[in-house]
Amino acid sequence: MAYEEYRRWIILGFPNVEQGPVLDLVAGSIAGGTAVVSTYPLDLVRTKLAYQVKGAVNVSLRESKPSEQVYKGILDCVKTIYRQNGLKGLYRGMDSCS
Repeated sequence: MAYEEYRRWIILGFPNVEQGPVLDLVAGSIAGGTAVVSTYPLDLVRTKLAYQVKGAVNVSLRESKPSEQVYKGILDCVKTIYRQNGLKGLYRGMDSCS
């Protein structure tokens, strides 16, 4: 959907542009960037939830120490990240995506 909209906007904004692979490449690139910006916070939350430790952590063979669950769920994770780092926190690490 984004690709079609960007393609239409480019054609309307630049009526002399030739319709072909270059137009498709530009519209597709912008649509891909839109997809990354839209979904990155969800991907970040998914990763943080997947890597949080639950259960017991073995400190040594003789004793076991219960670990603390960092996030209680998706909304708690988003709220915590936002509270600690603002909107910028939800996009931390995005600049290293390629």
